[in-house]
Amino acid sequence: MKTSKQRNTAKGAFLAAAFGAMLLTAGCAGLQPGSGGILPGGGAPAPATAAVSICDSGNSRCQATTATYSLATAPDLNVAVNWTNVPPGNHSQEIRLLMPNGNVYQRCQSSFVVAPANTQGTANVSHFIPIMGTFIAQRQIAGDWKLEVSLDGNVSTVSDLQLNP
Repeated sequence: MKTSKQRNTAKGAFLAAAFGAMLLTAGCAGLQPGSGGILPGGGAPAPATAAVSICDSGNSRCQATTATYSLATAPDLNVAVNWTNVPPGNHSQEIRLLMPNGNVYQRCQSSFVVAPANTQGTANVSHFIPIMGTFIAQRQIAGDWKLEVSLDGNVSTVSDLQLNP
């Protein structure tokens, strides 16, 4: 049976170890690149940004700046997302295609890793969104659609696109 002195010593050692572990964890979190803290030079890290291009995959001369597509001739849309300033680590990208009424028509999710050695924090992710033969073309759901691109659950950019009959 332990004496009260032995219990107090054991309790004190446990508290000291727990406090030390807390300090170590807090200290490391503040030094991780891309943790959202202040950089060693004094500035905040630049936010991750996405450059989105949407192309009609049936057009051999894809015009990434075109935002109008035909339901009759576009087999699918190729959505390419080029990320910059992404902190090192595992990330999740979501593309949401929103119908003219605002409802989500389709979600495309993917994951990617930015290595610590990638000082530019870049990544390229692409998806095909089928058009011909889908509910969109069959029901002739033309109008103003939106494409939302999110990184780690935060909307980064919204693109407008027009689908015509």
